[in-house]
This record gives sequence, C-alpha cells and structure tokens, in this order.
Amino acid sequence: MYKKSDLTKAYYKTGEVASFLGITPRAVQLKDMRGELPFEHTDTGRRILSRDSLLAYLDKCNMLYDDEEAERRDLVYARVSSQDQESHGDLDRQALFLIEHEGKDMRNPLILEECGSGMDAKRPKLQQLIKMVMRNEIRNVYVTDKDRLARFGFEYLETAFAEHGTNIIAVRDENQDETEQEELVEDMMSLMASFSGKALWPAVPQEQEGRRAMTLDELTKQAGKNGVERMLIEYAMLMKAKADKFDEVAAAVEDGKSAKEIRAIVEC
Repeated sequence: MYKKSDLTKAYYKTGEVASFLGITPRAVQLKDMRGELPFEHTDTGRRILSRDSLLAYLDKCNMLYDDEEAERRDLVYARVSSQDQESHGDLDRQALFLIEHEGKDMRNPLILEECGSGMDAKRPKLQQLIKMVMRNEIRNVYVTDKDRLARFGFEYLETAFAEHGTNIIAVRDENQDETEQEELVEDMMSLMASFSGKALWPAVPQEQEGRRAMTLDELTKQAGKNGVERMLIEYAMLMKAKADKFDEVAAAVEDGKSAKEIRAIVEC
C-alpha cells in the first residue's frame, strides 16, 4: 500500500513503475503494449508514466491510500455587504444554516466570515480561502449562494477550485432572498458610484464639491470614449441624480420601470 504523498515526481521511468508494482520491467512493458498502463514515449524511445496515471493504476489495484484527501478539510464561507447586516447577525445565521443542513457531511469545518461587497475580489477572507484551495487544503466550500463568493466571475473561481479538487456547494436559504436582493442593489450602486467617479469624471478631483450632474448627452459622449455600455450610463445617471430625486428613482427601480422611464425622472 502506498500513500499518495509518496509519489512526488511528475513522471516515472519503467524501472520505477516496476518497483511500485512489484513486477519486472519486462512485465511493465507488456502492460504498456496491452494498454493497461498509458505510458508516454520520449523522442529517444524511453517510456515514462505520469504521476496521475500511476496513481490511477495503483488506486485501481487497491494499492493506494489517499492521505492528501484525508487531511483536507471543509470550509464554510459567509459574507454580507453592510455593517448593518453584520450587526443584525446575518453572518452568523448564514454559517449556522450551513452547519445545520450540511454539518453531518462536513469534515473538520473551518468558518470564514466577512463583511464586504460581492464585487470586491480583494476581500481578506476570500483571499485566505483562495490561498488555502491553491495549497490543496480544502475539500469542499459551502455557501448559501454562489454570490456569497463573487457577484461576477464566479465561474472562474469554480474552474480554478476544480483544478485543485475543491467543490463549491451552494445550499440555498430561501429566507435570505430579500437580504440578497438588497445586497445586489447595494453592489450595483457601489459599482456605478465607482464607475461614474473614475470613468465619467477623470479630470475632476474627488475632493471637489458641488459638481453638477452631467446631461445624458454629456455622459454618452464621455462614456463612449471609454467603451462603456449604454445600460451603465442609465445607472450612472441614477447615481448622479439630485438627492431630492433619489427616493423617487429608487422606487422606480424597485417597481421595474424601464431605463427610459428612470431617465425621464432624473432629467425632469
């Protein structure tokens, strides 16, 4: 029986494979010719077997103990967007929900909680999680929704984690729908505020007060130079609306009004 951690090389020669299997090099060559061992052949005709192929064969022969998998643990990740949600216990509720519903299947779970926007890829706990996955320390990541990890680009995380054998398991908490909808609005507003401040006013100092709201035409002209989608312009207008219009605009968004109708409210 071999431990997975015993195999540290990327490729193994015929003699080394024979030693692992307890057979002669000639017997290994025959297994290669019969297709039982998927050897690769170098330009000089040497046989080499990849670590993954050797591990798979040893596992098939019940000669492998996956000590690396045995040492991996599960992780519960919880996130909220605002301090208000954190103060009301939403973080703990997410973690407890996951533990209560999936705890029986978890292995030595670690809980990571943080407050931050789902569009902030530099969140400290998220970065900690990614580094642990890259070190092959995590077996499963549990969240109440994929948006807890990333509002956009979740597929990239999912693919990268899968390369390290880490699964992302989302267990939906139906009671959190309203909270998550509120968070989405906050994240979009944060995005638009950043966008409008950095892309639409590149020459205006951030500390300058009393900036007037751009007209739609001005926004379109400026945003066009930066390759900005028309949809973002509509929301940028929302973000730069006067304070006395904000509640009216917010209500229109909540009621599902079109971008054209929202623009009319802002510009009137």
